[in-house]
Amino acid sequence: MKKVKKIINKKIIITVLITMIISITIGVKAATMFSSNDVIYDNSSSGTTASTVKEALDELYEKANNCGSTSSICTSTSGTVSYALGTKYICNVGDGTIRTFYVLEDNGDGVDLIMDENIGDDVEWYDSMSNEYGPITALAYLEEQTSNWTIEATLPTGEQIADAVGSTSWTPKDGHVSLYRYTWLYESLSLWESTGYWTSTPEPNTSFNAWAVKLDDDYIGGSLEDTNCFVSYGVRPVITIPKDQLS
Repeated sequence: MKKVKKIINKKIIITVLITMIISITIGVKAATMFSSNDVIYDNSSSGTTASTVKEALDELYEKANNCGSTSSICTSTSGTVSYALGTKYICNVGDGTIRTFYVLEDNGDGVDLIMDENIGDDVEWYDSMSNEYGPITALAYLEEQTSNWTIEATLPTGEQIADAVGSTSWTPKDGHVSLYRYTWLYESLSLWESTGYWTSTPEPNTSFNAWAVKLDDDYIGGSLEDTNCFVSYGVRPVITIPKDQLS
């Protein structure tokens, strides 16, 4: 009986050893056969210029550590450069923080991008009796909040916001513009934090008002509305990037 147990135990040990050897052999063979240098790689829709898996991984790693590439400032999140309104980019504005922006306007040699959220706190447009001097308070605060950026930031115009939703004939003398479904224009606005952000455009029908993007009255969307300059709203940076700095 003991002899039978010994024989069974030996068979089990031999079986385990054979299984281990086969597994190791297959693993080594697979690593050899499927070396990343030998695999055929299709780069037609990957957003890279690599021809092998290894080169693709190296390129993507480099892009991830340089916010898109060694030469670009902003990288499309889709992997394809586009100037279409609302296209999403991640940008390195020089302050060590990677930020998200959307294409607001194609202006020929470059694109204007608007950030996906306000920066800092809410402020007045300008604490003056007249809006003819422009958004002095809001612009000064924006400059303070972006002072460590290497890219100049400004406020969006009312015309840019209206154009982005197809209201290309809008003027500052017109009424409000619905931004319903264009969520990228009122992203991050909420009841608990800032409910809007300023544009740089005054409302010419009255000396006390300016145009702002706000959550609408029922809070299911956004709108471009004129409002009193003394009300506090956020500032949302707009940057202009040359097209050759997009990837």
